[in-house]
Amino acid sequence: MSFVLPEVAGLGDVKAILNRNLASVLCSGEECGCRRVFLYGERSAGRKEEFIKQMTECATKNERIFIIGISTKPWLLDPSLIQCFDEYVYVPLLQLEERLELIRMQLRQQQNVLTTADLNIVTQQTEGFTGADIVALMRSAAMQPVRSIQKATHFKRLLTTTNAESEQQLLWTPCRSDDPEAVKMSWIDIETEELHVSPLTMHDLNAALSHQRPSFQADGLRQYESLHLQCLVGQAQSDDH
Repeated sequence: MSFVLPEVAGLGDVKAILNRNLASVLCSGEECGCRRVFLYGERSAGRKEEFIKQMTECATKNERIFIIGISTKPWLLDPSLIQCFDEYVYVPLLQLEERLELIRMQLRQQQNVLTTADLNIVTQQTEGFTGADIVALMRSAAMQPVRSIQKATHFKRLLTTTNAESEQQLLWTPCRSDDPEAVKMSWIDIETEELHVSPLTMHDLNAALSHQRPSFQADGLRQYESLHLQCLVGQAQSDDH
């Protein structure tokens, strides 16, 4: 048995299928140390033929090997390649609650002053984002306080709590040039352990959102939906036979 997935934004459907008497899984990707093999494009003819040949050989052997194919551009795949797979699973983009949960997961190890209202706003603004888009967004936002330090021309002392024992320490934090306590200097003039990195704020997320765009536009999503319908029709016809 084998599967082809065009877009993996959640794994609920995948797990449901794999739980059907799953014996073993043959996967490819960074997790298992395998390198990616692209099966579309001008230079892919040889790889595609070899892949189809090996898939055919697997189908004739009485071995329980499960092959999962993942593609972000399934409409570029040769029809003969898609036919090698027995089942097709389309996992749509993350819904509102799923995006909110992913954003919260990304914030678990990040100091922040975000409110529930802030998270709801960001979740609504990430409609159309894939899981990878949201992870990239949160990483970019997490770098905003660091960028503020790198761009700052003036710093001032800030009394802050530095650890779980509630010890307080005077650290340098970026400030406006007209601040009464401002000292003109660059971040390279300050020891690393004496720099204060501010908690993540809604301002940081807005700055990241101004640059981050969804990977898939409306036209691309329509291609997924159209191919999904075609595969459903094809599966239905196969079941009838």
